[in-house]
Amino acid sequence: MAAWRCCAAVEAATVQANKSWRRAGCDRCVLWVRTGRVGTAGARTSVRLTLGGGVCRRCARVRARVRLHPSGVCCWRLPWRTRRRRAVSPWRVVWSGSSGTSGARGTLKRLFRNKEHAKLMRWHSEDRKKDGKLRAPADGSQWRKIERKYRAEFAGDPRNVWFGLSADGINPFGEPSPNQPGNNIDVYLRPLVEELLQLWNGNGVCVWDEHKQEEFNLHALLFVTINDWAALSNLSGQTNKGYHACTHCLADTESIYLDKCRKNVYLGHRRFLPTNHQCRKKGKHFKGEADHRKKLAMRTSDHVLAMVNDLHVIFGKCPGGLSVPNDVEGRAPMWKKKSIFWDLPYWKDLEVRSSIHMMHYEGPASYALTKEKKEIFFECLLSMKVPSGFSLNIKGITNMPEKKFQNLKSHDCHVIMTQLLLVALRVLLPENVQLAIVKLCAFLNTISQKVIDPEIIPRLRSDVAQCLVSFELVFPPSFFNIMTRVLFHLVDEIVILGPIFLHNMFPFERFMGVLKKYVCNRARPEGSISMGHQTEDVIGFCGDFIPGLNKTGLPKSRYEGRLTGKGTLGGDSIICRDDHSWSQAQYTVLQNSTMVTPYVDEHKNSLRSKHLEQGPSSTVLTYKGYDINGNTFYTIAQDQKSTNQNSGVRFDAVTKRGKDTYYGYIVDIWELDYRHDFKVPLFKCKWVNPSDEFSFETLIPRNK
Repeated sequence: MAAWRCCAAVEAATVQANKSWRRAGCDRCVLWVRTGRVGTAGARTSVRLTLGGGVCRRCARVRARVRLHPSGVCCWRLPWRTRRRRAVSPWRVVWSGSSGTSGARGTLKRLFRNKEHAKLMRWHSEDRKKDGKLRAPADGSQWRKIERKYRAEFAGDPRNVWFGLSADGINPFGEPSPNQPGNNIDVYLRPLVEELLQLWNGNGVCVWDEHKQEEFNLHALLFVTINDWAALSNLSGQTNKGYHACTHCLADTESIYLDKCRKNVYLGHRRFLPTNHQCRKKGKHFKGEADHRKKLAMRTSDHVLAMVNDLHVIFGKCPGGLSVPNDVEGRAPMWKKKSIFWDLPYWKDLEVRSSIHMMHYEGPASYALTKEKKEIFFECLLSMKVPSGFSLNIKGITNMPEKKFQNLKSHDCHVIMTQLLLVALRVLLPENVQLAIVKLCAFLNTISQKVIDPEIIPRLRSDVAQCLVSFELVFPPSFFNIMTRVLFHLVDEIVILGPIFLHNMFPFERFMGVLKKYVCNRARPEGSISMGHQTEDVIGFCGDFIPGLNKTGLPKSRYEGRLTGKGTLGGDSIICRDDHSWSQAQYTVLQNSTMVTPYVDEHKNSLRSKHLEQGPSSTVLTYKGYDINGNTFYTIAQDQKSTNQNSGVRFDAVTKRGKDTYYGYIVDIWELDYRHDFKVPLFKCKWVNPSDEFSFETLIPRNK
């Protein structure tokens, strides 16, 4: 029996309404198309891909997904009686969205039909905090460049949409599949690109704005693609392994091949150091050679377009497919194809078209530890306590008998790399190795912040370059894969695209877990995911117009909507018989209360009209745990029983020497009752200043 094959190369086919199945195609493909209507969802186009399976002996054309007759002739060319009578079933179902209710246009129309959502669509222009710091993609240089060039046709209306496209592999059944599209992903992206062109060209799409109560022409552009490292190569068309794997350095990537390890490694990080740095000079390291090369400048979009403009590729995994050949030295080409996104007229104006995902750089460094040091390392991790909600319980991801981590999530890797690793390795490694790892952890922690000051960007570039050069001195060449090479370019992408947490894969990978739950028919997982997501989207949209409907929504934080404090553990009522402590608590409230501050000059008259004049009740409520200002606090005694550490506090004080930082822990938690529903929580803390040799106790108020 003949095998079924598919090269996934789809040519455009005109679909006529009120027609049944018909054949359409070109010299190398056959398309079976049919239209029909399903409820109010619009026109459905079912496409059977019949491409690239073999060469017909009669018509000399490449056919695929077609059962060839034993004579080698295409079945559809033979007489009817000779053909196999088999029901025609679509290989992939494409929702054309011609009615505008599905796809990106339908989603945007539903967004603007909600008054609250329509107002939020202009947040980047009207409500964004503009203080010169990097807080959002609108603060990056790429956003400003698009605003300057396309202000008249796009950026002038803040309601126009800036898209970010995330692509990731999804495996609903947990089994690897050889039928991944790979380089042929452009075939499946064609409907999306056509929709993006409709949203950009001409008058765009007519949309009703519920907030302003008016219709307007909506436009949209694709601002950046957000992918992991494998998908980045498939979407951009650039090879992400081999001699030219760096997405920023391109042909100037410095790489050598290790015969014993059978892989490429990427060295030469001294060129990223400042020009006058001492490591650039000759010395006993780096074979005694100096490196005075300048840092590579980022390639412009015009330069990249010139590199891919003449590439000729025929998509398909069959004999009829055509890929870019290797170079004269037998190496893989730097570009596998010209990405379909180059069809977008504004794509050549983007500085960074595909962002680098940070998750791939977060993992423990490969350095040899003895068995005894591994024991100390994991014992140190097991002894660590973190605040509530900071991360997963460390004990749950540590396998002590085998001395390894297990069940690690992306966020757990992030916390270990940026916060815990530098503490656990503090006394286990030589000083030069320890210093390099601490610098890397500090760098990753800094670039992960939600607000980044542009003034620290030069320092970040210098720090990561010094870190990579230090790694070259202590780690073997096999350590330096492409992940370490592109680490330096993360700083450039922060300047161009904004804070890195806004263009990484963490939220999208979590969403993939939601999509997997939509699979009901294991024979058609893609259809189940599409229909499940679309159904939930429609239900959410309809719920906006039903008054009094309580949506399930996302789980709410216990702190949301509550600015006041609340005792949580160990509530007890005592009569304070210690006059000194009671007076100290009263004085602390008077000294720090916001009700007293505006009336310092006439505090006596102010206090007569306040409840503070009479003083608090001598009956004091004490707690072992307290929630206030979106945080959970424990006493040190409660911390000893808990898996989390919530007793640590910090206080910045202005002294004669300047600004000093004091660290401490909570001893007791009091709540003073001034009657008339006026209560003030107080934390009794033990303080220490690292620069001093003494400690002391004091009370600090937590104003409600």
